[in-house]
Amino acid sequence: MMFLKQGQLHLEQEKWSEHFYFFEDIAQKFPYDFLLINQDGYLIEKFSNYTNIDFPIGSKWKLEDIGENGFGRAIKREACSIVTGCHHQHPLLKNLTTIGIPIKIFHETAGVLGIITNDGGEEELGQAIKHIGLYADIFSKLITERKKAMLLEHIVNGTNLNQLEGLIILYRNSIVFANNLAEHFVNSQPLLIDALSSDLAELSNRSAAEKHLRKRIGDEAYEIRMKRWEDFYFIFVKEGHKETENSQPATKSSFQHIIGADPSFLEAVHIAETAAKTDANVLIIGESGTGKELFANAIHNESLRKNQPFIAINCGAIPKELIHSELFGYTEGAFTGSKKGGKKGLFEEANGGTVFLDEIGEMPLDLQVTLLRVLQEREITRIGDHKPIPVDVRIIAATNKNLRDEIAYNGSFRSDLYYRLNVFQIELPPLRKRPNDIPELAQYFLMQLNRKNHTHKAFTTDTIHIFKQYEWPGNIREMENIIERCYYLSGFNHLIGPEFLDPYLRSRNEIIQQVGNIESEKTEEYPEKKQLLVLLENNGFNVSKVSRILGISRTTVYKKLRLYGISLKR
Repeated sequence: MMFLKQGQLHLEQEKWSEHFYFFEDIAQKFPYDFLLINQDGYLIEKFSNYTNIDFPIGSKWKLEDIGENGFGRAIKREACSIVTGCHHQHPLLKNLTTIGIPIKIFHETAGVLGIITNDGGEEELGQAIKHIGLYADIFSKLITERKKAMLLEHIVNGTNLNQLEGLIILYRNSIVFANNLAEHFVNSQPLLIDALSSDLAELSNRSAAEKHLRKRIGDEAYEIRMKRWEDFYFIFVKEGHKETENSQPATKSSFQHIIGADPSFLEAVHIAETAAKTDANVLIIGESGTGKELFANAIHNESLRKNQPFIAINCGAIPKELIHSELFGYTEGAFTGSKKGGKKGLFEEANGGTVFLDEIGEMPLDLQVTLLRVLQEREITRIGDHKPIPVDVRIIAATNKNLRDEIAYNGSFRSDLYYRLNVFQIELPPLRKRPNDIPELAQYFLMQLNRKNHTHKAFTTDTIHIFKQYEWPGNIREMENIIERCYYLSGFNHLIGPEFLDPYLRSRNEIIQQVGNIESEKTEEYPEKKQLLVLLENNGFNVSKVSRILGISRTTVYKKLRLYGISLKR
């Protein structure tokens, strides 16, 4: 059984504590055990103990972690779910009934009200669940209204908005507000939020609660600032500066713009060049940030379809309930909120050109069936229509997953679709496996910044050495961001030395040098113990940091510490 870390559990309990009164009140009205389970499946608090069974606080109850149960099923289905006795897989639940009722805020499942009973009276239990469901629905509406009031107060008191900016407010993944200008931007660029998905994820995973960036989508440039407040994201959008008439048009990506001389990378380029001369489907495999979209653009721009549309779609970023209408369109009146006259889907927009399906491994199974039919029949059908529309598109798909494993072990990807897409397979090596390409790539990104800002900056030898020692977990995308940051931090300095790099890059280089010194002085007596001691000393005896540097789990680090009799300083 998996458990939530103690610190995170306390944070979750604190977040929900002002609402505990609801669970305590309902627990007094019905003779069942009541649990609060968060959206990730962790048990946050228990409010009664009729069954006399110990359900550990912090335990995880998702289906994939604990097997069949009503709480995990409610999280997965986002609807009230009941699982009885023998259908449970966990031995504690074999003689019980578990019920999960979603608690929804702005239509997003924020948690689950869990119910446990050993009472077999179906009719009485059914009536009770109806009453409890009504309580939960009212509770969800009250929380939503309270959050709306808090949101309004935050906007009035703390949000600076000028008349040229559009404002979009997201609650987790749902748009809960957009002003008129923002609606205009979203209507003209349907994939605007999709294009910001990685930036939003970064904002949610770091302490800084604000981010500024420029984004080019199609032919339009946007200046964007993003703020996080509680579970809300504020996205301020305005149009970027238009290019002047005398400015050079943007150069389309081609294989001439792809940098690298590593043999495995050149093999990938060769396969891509061959694929560009054909009309066959392509599957690009590689870690995040290795340049999958760059390759897809190059294949399109050197193919016979180069003068036709190239449309990129992130399959993992479009909400499941919208992805079908985004890809294939809909007719007028197909559903509530549909546009007058209907809407073309992205496959129709790309007719004659190329559709780039990024993160294809995230595509829902039901849509995979539809996509397979489109590839076979070369036609699509809009939602709400029965008349097929012929389309001529070439598919380039990309993923950072092993689709063979998804087919064989997880059943989350269809084998027939995989073979249809996998005519040409291009595997992009991560940057850490092409160390000799790192200096050239770094110089290329610096040259771009020099050209943009009319400067002549250069890296010192030490800086290039640090770049070559670093493992680049974020690959080329991470390198581009780090170089841009150190370029601006260097101010008016002509040379960019290690002092302008992020501290973790410098400290990692020092650790590698110290470890290298130890390795050069190796004796027969425990060289690994010396390496561990150096890493611990330089990282304040932080086991998590040491495990990341060594690329092993924290459990393995602790085992090595016990093996060598190393005690942690506190």
